[in-house]
Amino acid sequence: TIQLPPSGLNIQQPDDWNTQEKRMYAHKLPAVSAFLRANSRDRVLLGDTSSAMVVIISAGVSAFEVVEALHALGISDLRARELRVAVLKVAVVWPLETEGVCEHLISCEEVLVVEEKRSVIEAQLKDALYSRNGVRPRVVGKRDLDGSRLLQEEGELSQSDIHRALIRTFSRVFHDRLQSFPVEYHDIASPS
Repeated sequence: TIQLPPSGLNIQQPDDWNTQEKRMYAHKLPAVSAFLRANSRDRVLLGDTSSAMVVIISAGVSAFEVVEALHALGISDLRARELRVAVLKVAVVWPLETEGVCEHLISCEEVLVVEEKRSVIEAQLKDALYSRNGVRPRVVGKRDLDGSRLLQEEGELSQSDIHRALIRTFSRVFHDRLQSFPVEYHDIASPS
């Protein structure tokens, strides 16, 4: 449980900026995290995160665009389970409820974070995973493992941007099983 200050979480008169900032980090953010943990709205849209080797994390409309891109590649929910791929849609991007998200990554080798604009989810996830003991999944999103650009930060992501990111991730993780992917996959498997 969270211990709230006797004065509550709201801004009070005459609070200076330092007191407000202290309340934010010492009380408000832990309270939000506790609320999100107790009332999670994150959900798996495709596949099964408990056995997935690749988990694609996204939010809002982008999450549904990822599912659409996977369907265009011939990957249904059943096929995603066979391939060990899953899509996790997070409900709140900041602060990310990292404890719950990390529970979805137990068997995961690589996480692809698909989000428009700057990397809000990706940065928080990397920060949370960095301090965890044991094996951690690789995390890609705006940048690929080699530092090259994977998903753009400016503008909207197109279906071809998402396809390319999915395929680069799949080719790395499933390099020994490429023949099990649809024919369309092989046409765009090489990075552009």
